[in-house]
Order: sequence, then structure tokens, then C-alpha cells
Amino acid sequence: MRICSNAFTTIFFVLFAAPPLQVRAEPATSPLLTGIVNLPEMKFALLEIDVDARKAQLMLREGQRDGPIEVIEIRPNEGRVKVKTKDEADARWLSLEFATNSASGAPTILLNNAGLDSLLYVYTRCALRSLLQHPRLRRETKFTLNSRAGTADEARNLIEDALGEKLIVTIPDGEKFIMVVPKAEASRVRPNAPKGSSSPTPVVQAPPKAVPENEILPAGVVDLRGAPDAQVVLLYADLIGRKLDQSERFPSSGQPKIFFVSVTPLTRPESTYAIETLLAWRNIKVVPTTDGFVKAVRVEQDQR
Repeated sequence: MRICSNAFTTIFFVLFAAPPLQVRAEPATSPLLTGIVNLPEMKFALLEIDVDARKAQLMLREGQRDGPIEVIEIRPNEGRVKVKTKDEADARWLSLEFATNSASGAPTILLNNAGLDSLLYVYTRCALRSLLQHPRLRRETKFTLNSRAGTADEARNLIEDALGEKLIVTIPDGEKFIMVVPKAEASRVRPNAPKGSSSPTPVVQAPPKAVPENEILPAGVVDLRGAPDAQVVLLYADLIGRKLDQSERFPSSGQPKIFFVSVTPLTRPESTYAIETLLAWRNIKVVPTTDGFVKAVRVEQDQR
């Protein structure tokens, strides 16, 4: 079930966790297999296709379909996945070009030139924390990995090592978040996630009756996948129970779009903290105006 936020369609709330990208157009080329994950309670294929002149990364379990692509069977020990596309009468096998050489069903992670989005999808589910992704991450970064990780914790450590080799660091932020930032930006970020019942209120306080702070938003409810700054600000206003003043031109950051999916339940202060952090990295701050409205403004780096 999806509920669109106002008139915008790329920001939405979902009641169940979903892959980072939903394909809504026909693929221009056949799917490319870039990875297989076979960990306890996590078995899915990583695929890449061309959609509307850009690369789309899919993460599908056996029997799961996204647009015209369906995964029929995953064989981790052989490094193969059987898929079926809408325009094909028969399913066919895709190969990673290498296998684990281990017993069938052995836990493992296999990646062959997989994209950053795919790797972070695996990472967030191994770490069970929502990722705050810095806008200066190079999303075209690719990863190759052949791992015998037996648990989610082992996989998490291996993925952190793989990110480190690409000069990407992970910084724990409270109990619910991990910041993922380029190494060059690590000294500039300030982890400050809310802690338990002492959670701070958002920068812009909301009417307590309209937006109860103790309300828990289930995992997957905050779901931003490639959302522009303006739409994220609109969602933020919704979360704090305010109306967005759109009388002036929005101060776009010019940065890449925002990616954030909540993988654990979050309080409203935790949700607003996540969005405030993502916007602050883009030098955008939401401030009150009059009559209960808020607006987005550009701020200098040293004022954040």
C-alpha cells in the first residue's frame, strides 16, 4: 500500500519495506545480474537494467516481480539466477561468471560490479539501521565481492571494509542511524541522533496535539528514493504538522537527489532529525514564518 504525500509522487509512505527502486517503465535492455545475497532470512538477487536512459538497480527475492522483471530461482552456490521478463515466453538463467564453490545453501555475498545503491541496500538490512547518505557520495561507484559471511554481523563488517576501500566511511549515529559519507567529508559531519525518551524536539516545533511526538512510525513508512530537495521539505513540513510557504522560489541545493528509507520503527523526532540532517548537508534549513507556515532557506556552511 502506498499513499502519496500531497501532489507529489516520488515521496510516499509505505507500510512494508520495499526494494530501493520500483521500475515503472519497460527496460531498454536485458537485465544484468550484479549480485546474489544468501544470508539467514535474506536471499535475493541484485539486478541492473537500463530504464529511460539511466541505470536502475533492483533487489528481488525468489518469486518477486518488479515491473517486467521476475526472479524465478536463485542458486547462490552456482552464482546463477533464473529470471523472466514480460516479453519473453521462457525464463532464462543469468550468471555472475563465478560461483562460491561451496555447499548448496551456504551463506554468502557475491557481487560483480554491483552499484552503490545495491550494496547499501544489503548493508542497511545487515546493520538494521537507516542510512543517512551524504550528497557527495559517488553513486556510480562499483563493488566486487566474494564473501563467505555466515551472519548479518559478519556481512556488515565485510561491507564496511568494501566501502572503506572506496574511501567511504560509516559513522554510527545513535541507535537507529548510520551516516555514510565520503572520507573527505567525515570530519565535517556531526552525529547527533535523538536518544530514547530524551529525544529533542524538531528545529521547528509542531503543535503537540496535531503531531504527537511519541507516535511510532513503522519501518518503511518514511521512504525517499531519489527525491528532490523540494519534495523532502514538503514531507518534513507534513511530519511536524506545518504548512509549507511556497510563495518564494525554492532554494534548491543543486545536489543529487535524496535517498533515505527507514528500516526500523522511528519516532517523529527521529524521522525529523533524519530529514533535517539530509537537508543540512545540502545547506537547506526549514524555518518558521507566520500563521503556522514554514519555509526553506539557504544557509552558509558555518551556520548549519
